[in-house]
Amino acid sequence: ADDCHSVKLKLWDAPTKQDLEGTARGWIEACIDKTGNAPPGNTKEVDTWRKKVSDIASSKPNLQFREGATAEGAAGEIRALVEGHPVVLFIKGTRQAPQCGFSDATIALFQQLQVDFECVDCLDEELNPGLREGIKAYSQWPTIPQA
Repeated sequence: ADDCHSVKLKLWDAPTKQDLEGTARGWIEACIDKTGNAPPGNTKEVDTWRKKVSDIASSKPNLQFREGATAEGAAGEIRALVEGHPVVLFIKGTRQAPQCGFSDATIALFQQLQVDFECVDCLDEELNPGLREGIKAYSQWPTIPQA
């Protein structure tokens, strides 16, 4: 293959910046010597790959309550969403069109950190009846967004 895949471990009590830079440089040089290419993550193509990951993440649809859900059952629906997904962001709007600045900023932060997350629109009473107030009661926190 064209890629150099390896894991290297070196333990130091108190490494200097020079120790760390020298070790990284040595690993990159060894990979170039072996494959003719810099290791993954050390070339401009990484930005292209990250862009593709971001595009895929931004096209994910919002999660929603199960069909037939009611405002009275919001707590159970919220619990099912939280237990069914590792990271759920309860926002105002969608990830593609957030309806408040805090939701927008939180989505941007999660995407920058490359967190794989799901979104639920707290403003959509038709699909998520009772969610806007239910999430506040569920988490005992008065504002949205919530993760």
